[in-house]
Amino acid sequence: MKALLPFVVLLPLLAAVLIAVSRDPLHYLLPAYIVTVPFGSKLSLGLPAPLDSLSTPLLLLLILTTAYQAALGERTRAPLSGTLPTWVLLLGWAGLSAQWSLSAGLTATGVTNLLALILLFGLLSVVRIDARVLRNAQVAIVISGAAAGLFALTQLLLLGGLPVEGDAGARFGADILGANNTAAALLLPLAVALPRAVSAVRRSDRLLHVAAALLIGVAIVLSGSRGGLLAALVVFLVIFAATPSGRRQLGLFGAVALGALVIVLATNPAGVGARQTGHTTSSGRSEIWRIAEEACHSYCLAGSGWATFPRVYEEMQPKVPESRVLVRGTAYEAHNIWIESLVQVGLPGLLLLFTGLVLTFRDIRRLPQRLRAPPLAAFAGTMVASMFLSNFEYKFFWLVLTYTVLCRSASFDNPAPERPAPVGDRIRVVA
Repeated sequence: MKALLPFVVLLPLLAAVLIAVSRDPLHYLLPAYIVTVPFGSKLSLGLPAPLDSLSTPLLLLLILTTAYQAALGERTRAPLSGTLPTWVLLLGWAGLSAQWSLSAGLTATGVTNLLALILLFGLLSVVRIDARVLRNAQVAIVISGAAAGLFALTQLLLLGGLPVEGDAGARFGADILGANNTAAALLLPLAVALPRAVSAVRRSDRLLHVAAALLIGVAIVLSGSRGGLLAALVVFLVIFAATPSGRRQLGLFGAVALGALVIVLATNPAGVGARQTGHTTSSGRSEIWRIAEEACHSYCLAGSGWATFPRVYEEMQPKVPESRVLVRGTAYEAHNIWIESLVQVGLPGLLLLFTGLVLTFRDIRRLPQRLRAPPLAAFAGTMVASMFLSNFEYKFFWLVLTYTVLCRSASFDNPAPERPAPVGDRIRVVA
């Protein structure tokens, strides 16, 4: 009975939280989900996969509550984007590939994961997004990146060092999403934090976002991801080009960060930066892509089945004499979303993927200038990272697409007030 006492005491509080979340999921539950995304299974609930990560139950709860709000609440004024039907078609083709899949079980699991992500994307495409929802989402995105940076420093300085990832050495994120994916998951937080570091009205807000951007940058460097570092540079350059004001401060900030990075890579303190400067190989990607090239003769028309690239690798590796057996063997992914899509769902799937991402880019380009820079930078950086990763089914990839939807809907639901005309112009109009 005593063991149940804490649950009895907390039950009213839990009920109040659930009621608040169900009535207003976008203000409360969406930020909670966003914060958990970069941490993956590190926030484990001890449940069987795929519910082992806290972000997955939050995603499912967010889908249910947002569906309820979409059915009864106010709809967005934004016209439906062409991205949603494109992703639905891709989902349908991926599901259909189960008919000829090399592994129906892998395809079913992969399609189920994709279904949840597209459901949330679709629901957020039709509900009204007010300014507070967008602001809370932006705050949650920045907090997630800053928290990752603090966790990386805590591991490095206080918890005995960064986790080891195979023969790649100690790398931040090795025990989360994998080091490379963790670095890619931090691109959106970096893209949101950088403009606010120079454009926030209050000086305290600017300083907080500078600190957050620095922490995010530290986490990316500690991940040892060369692709992540390149993608972060792309994020900064796009922010610099697309931000309407504060470029001088951004340039100074970037120069200081670049100088610090050069020193770290040159000196490798405590081994930090050693992987970026000490590894000149493709880390097995060239062998994987060579096997994918060979597999294309058999699978690039209709595909091997969604999420079955590991089976393709297992089948084709003995047939490619110049390839070698990699450390993680058949668990290796394609490490490129375009190659992965071509092999798994063939030319139709590749065309749908390309169309969906082009339409996403179009939606971003049509955003008002005040909202455009962060989603544009995050999208560009994620596309660069996706040249080296198989991350299309990851929550952080879809969070970039979802953030674009939030910005798009907010631009219609909360249009910026028009500035009054200058006094002289008003006098001429009256005259």
